[in-house]
Amino acid sequence: MALVKDYDVKVLTYPNFQVDFKIPDNCNYNVALVSKTYNITVQLNPGLSRPSNVYMPCSVETAALDDVLDVDFVQILNGVTSNKPKIRVNNC
Repeated sequence: MALVKDYDVKVLTYPNFQVDFKIPDNCNYNVALVSKTYNITVQLNPGLSRPSNVYMPCSVETAALDDVLDVDFVQILNGVTSNKPKIRVNNC
């Protein structure tokens, strides 16, 4: 399953980061902070069963917590969930 591609992270002004990624243009995403990890959940728009071959760029601003940035992508496709990729930046 590959609803997320071309992901990257860059420092804006520490501790602020920008996470860039691409998802199919018929998908949506939301961001939730859970136990010091940013979960970016990506799934198809309601009523659809196949992701588009056309990808759109997305960006999320985050902040390191206790000098660590953790980002997990949660991809949901046709009832199957994948918890990857994962990004970790440790500034210790």
